[in-house]
Amino acid sequence: MRLPRRRRARSLSKERARNFRQRGEETQAITTTSVVAFSVGALLVVFLWARAVGQEGSKEEDSLEWLRLRKQYLVSQLAIADSQVAQLGGADDSNNVHNPGLSNNGEPLALPRKGSGGPQRGSVDVRAGGDGVTGEGVEAEGHFILGLSAEGFGSTPVDEMMARYDTRACDGSFGNGLVDAWRRTGTECCQPAEALADGPDASSIHCHLIHQDDHHGNGDNLVHMKNVQLDLGDFKDQDVATRVMRAYKNSQHEKQAYVGLRRGAVRGTCSPKGASWQEKFFPGWNADWTTKSFQPVDQLECDGWVDHPVMVIQRDTFANLFHDSEDFVNAFLAMSILRKRPRDVQVLLTDLYPRGPFWPMWDKVFGVGRPTLTAWEVGLEYGELKVCFRDLTVGIFGPAAPTTMARMVTPCFHTALVRAYSDFVIRGLDLQGMTSYASPPSKKVVVTWMARRSSVQWPERAFCSEDGRDSFFTCEYFSHLDTRELQRKIKNEADVVQGLKALEGEEFPNGAVVEVRDADYNLLSFEEQIKHDLETDIMIGPHGAGLFHIIFTPDRASLIELQIDQTKARKHFNNLAKWSGHGYKAAGGPNPVNVADTVGMVREAIGDMDLSRH
Repeated sequence: MRLPRRRRARSLSKERARNFRQRGEETQAITTTSVVAFSVGALLVVFLWARAVGQEGSKEEDSLEWLRLRKQYLVSQLAIADSQVAQLGGADDSNNVHNPGLSNNGEPLALPRKGSGGPQRGSVDVRAGGDGVTGEGVEAEGHFILGLSAEGFGSTPVDEMMARYDTRACDGSFGNGLVDAWRRTGTECCQPAEALADGPDASSIHCHLIHQDDHHGNGDNLVHMKNVQLDLGDFKDQDVATRVMRAYKNSQHEKQAYVGLRRGAVRGTCSPKGASWQEKFFPGWNADWTTKSFQPVDQLECDGWVDHPVMVIQRDTFANLFHDSEDFVNAFLAMSILRKRPRDVQVLLTDLYPRGPFWPMWDKVFGVGRPTLTAWEVGLEYGELKVCFRDLTVGIFGPAAPTTMARMVTPCFHTALVRAYSDFVIRGLDLQGMTSYASPPSKKVVVTWMARRSSVQWPERAFCSEDGRDSFFTCEYFSHLDTRELQRKIKNEADVVQGLKALEGEEFPNGAVVEVRDADYNLLSFEEQIKHDLETDIMIGPHGAGLFHIIFTPDRASLIELQIDQTKARKHFNNLAKWSGHGYKAAGGPNPVNVADTVGMVREAIGDMDLSRH
């Protein structure tokens, strides 16, 4: 049987949509003069710095390595300015400009300090051909995170990583401007008791409530708690889990697999403030961890303390890349807003879903220094204790992710948020050595057909627990599920793939040598999927969650989306392609599709590709 999906599309008012488009038009107003002025200014900085180095060159601390790093940094700023001159059409939002020569607080970016190592790009462990041989590094302009060593990746605050990425449009919506604005919204929404206010164990809660561009509702919240007590006994109680799982099954998955926390499950020595402490300001499951469960107490009762930062997340789902990525992007965004280092943070997944196909994201990317725990493991670890947490973050509600916008095409392009997040994932999976940036640009053009085919199993069946010894998500609830039939399948797929394969024998004026790959990502592990992405130059396929993979492809890559079966109005992947700096084309029409037209679009994309780029 086919189960209906919950739809979470956020509708846009005409006025807000018009405002968004107007801001997009304003980005065209930047002039060549202003950008050239920036370039001249940067050259002046180089000149003045060179003079200063000449005067200080005798100092021992002015090593050749330090000088090289300072030069590299300044040259990179000039390269960014030159890029802006060449691409004025993608200028930043005039009301919220993030100058690549400025830090995320508007101050000039600091040059490398003597002895600090500075903003370098070449200290990464590179896997040469995947054989485990370490290399010198990946010199990838515009991909700072890929150049971090394992130590650097774990120890660099996420906001500092993201600050190295520029946004050519809409910085306030999809860049460092969004991070800064969200951070500035932080207010105390639970006031410490006066007698305990200065004590080391005094509780406090800060709420970061923001109204994102073209998101409806009462805002999206990020809640940061300090010195709070949790009673996590419900994650040890099989009766509670059984009740939740039965509701999940009987509602045909309309009800989420969430444990609603009881009053008093979260306690602190502070008093909630009425104005900011209202359920309407805590969307979705956020309310379960705040207004519905928090109880003020005079004193904490702690069997033990967790001193490292912890982030609680309840996943929106577990086997749909688009919706799973809501939580991935939000975790990255929350760590950036709160200036956290990846190795310090431990994630607790307090939904009852299984690990699922994207577990490497939680295990490796967000589990750099501390293991991510599922609800089952939370129960084993803390279910019988009164545990106090020094630093607890209630993560951002999944559908609040900036990347969920799907009802309109935004004017936003080449955004810091999506590009930095993409590199964060690639580096976290230790796949940076497989990127094209580790070698010269190639004439080889890989066309990947994103097959959309029915699976032999529902993901609920594929990832459930047979014996219930390691998960609440047991197979007894899903024995009724048979083969999973997908919608939006290309009816003449074999003909399309055959037509694409014929491109391998064609000659192109730009010298492209074409390879066509027919890839069914349902049959691949997540890391194998990303490896395919890293080698893909043109991604083509019908509308579906798998097209989210476009953000992990090389800079020169583009997406061709086949908008069959009434999907033309859905702008998910048009936006994602542009937010990640990639080209995008769409083909609407009947199903089966016109093979000649489809192959023609790919042929044109191959011919237009600049093969001097990575």
